[in-house]
Amino acid sequence: MQGSRFKTTIIHLSAILLLSYSQTGSAQSNNDATGKVLFSTDRDEKPVFNKSSVKLSPIGSLVTVITSDSKGLIYVYENGKKTGPFKNIQASGAKIPADDPTEYDPIFRRESDSDYKKFSSVDRDGQITLKFQGRFYGPYQFVLELYFSSDRKSFSAIVMKDSKPMIVSSSGASFFIDGQPGYNYISPTLSRMMLTTTKENENSSPEAFIYLDDGKKFGPYDPSKITGLNPAFSKTGGDNWLLTMESKLYINGKQVQTLINDKISPANIWLTNDGKRYVIIVFDRIEFYDGKIYKDPLKIRIAVDKNKITIWWLSLENGKDIVLYSRTI
Repeated sequence: MQGSRFKTTIIHLSAILLLSYSQTGSAQSNNDATGKVLFSTDRDEKPVFNKSSVKLSPIGSLVTVITSDSKGLIYVYENGKKTGPFKNIQASGAKIPADDPTEYDPIFRRESDSDYKKFSSVDRDGQITLKFQGRFYGPYQFVLELYFSSDRKSFSAIVMKDSKPMIVSSSGASFFIDGQPGYNYISPTLSRMMLTTTKENENSSPEAFIYLDDGKKFGPYDPSKITGLNPAFSKTGGDNWLLTMESKLYINGKQVQTLINDKISPANIWLTNDGKRYVIIVFDRIEFYDGKIYKDPLKIRIAVDKNKITIWWLSLENGKDIVLYSRTI
């Protein structure tokens, strides 16, 4: 079932969704979304799309829907019980909680480790040598970025040697990179580093490349499409990385889908830990990796439990039915 978007309601859902939704009798499926009609409003009333709100609560189940009729009067539905009319929303006493914007941000971010200096020494010429677990790395002119693994038993770094940028890691990888370093990224496992570079060419346009700390190189790409958020690692995607380019989605450098437009970026995409399943979320559309599309959600919520990503959304259907959907990937 797909909903229609309106521009005149406020929806507030306060519930322990994983519990209360299962109590409605609809079993969740990993193959498709499950939906349940919560209650119906009067046909003369429409939702205010940009004021919808869904709250995940630790206890209880409360669904509040605020509607406006053709005369601009306000009505409040609480678990299907209607009160009103009211002259305005403030007079209704309805409380709409603010959402946490970090819930909708799938991109993993982390600054590099600045305490690497504990493991370094500087010689008379200003050259830096790294000493890590009994081994020496260098000397280098500069250490630009360095990331330790979560157990601090390994590292990957971007350094300058002989005035050339290179990647070095405790795993044994050590190689010069082509072009000037741009953006650097680390995976949520802290075990995969990624770097973008830009190479200037005498007789052609500049080119961008993507390097991984194991020596793999991808590109060339249009440098104007490369940003600090594209490519990116997803919070839920393990060591798998995303890139969107010219309305195409790439996972680990391989194209997996053509996108509806070039505005979609990794900031719209949640990826599973195995790198095989994903969901693309924009304000008026939810699209899953298997081609299932759900349009005009009134409100979207995202819940992450270990390696499972659950998307919850509300829809208005048949001009009156408030429907709660969910799907886990």
